[in-house]
Amino acid sequence: MVRWARALRWGAGMMKPAILTATLATVVALAGCSMTPTNDVGPSDTTARASSSAPESDSAAVARLEREALALAHNDGCDSAGQCRVAPVGAKACGGPRYWITWCPITTDSAALYDKLEELRAAEATYNQVHGVVSDCSVVPPPTATVSAGVCMAAAN
Repeated sequence: MVRWARALRWGAGMMKPAILTATLATVVALAGCSMTPTNDVGPSDTTARASSSAPESDSAAVARLEREALALAHNDGCDSAGQCRVAPVGAKACGGPRYWITWCPITTDSAALYDKLEELRAAEATYNQVHGVVSDCSVVPPPTATVSAGVCMAAAN
């Protein structure tokens, strides 16, 4: 018998229970983050990820909240990049936002925007949990804001 095959047998070279337990724990932990890729880059993501078994009202509510939040965010009116702000949008299944928006606090009601973004985050987190949505678990870092012709935007990396 080949050496590695003998090592895998319980009788010879016995795999210790602690190693087996650690391996099993790692597999279970990784199962929480699927390798199924999602489109976590923009507003169209909400409806694209809605599962066909999910009630229409759940996915429609998340999409509506996202549209309302984006309508509150105005990116025009700032003169310098230092005036521009970024804000997280949505909730990935493994945590963190799906993407970020840039906006100008001079022309945006900041409190209303953050309230709506929090409402969206909570609704999408609940949706993800209830419907078993999976994500690629990648971290979406906040962009650096810049301004061009009075319009706030994410700087190209």
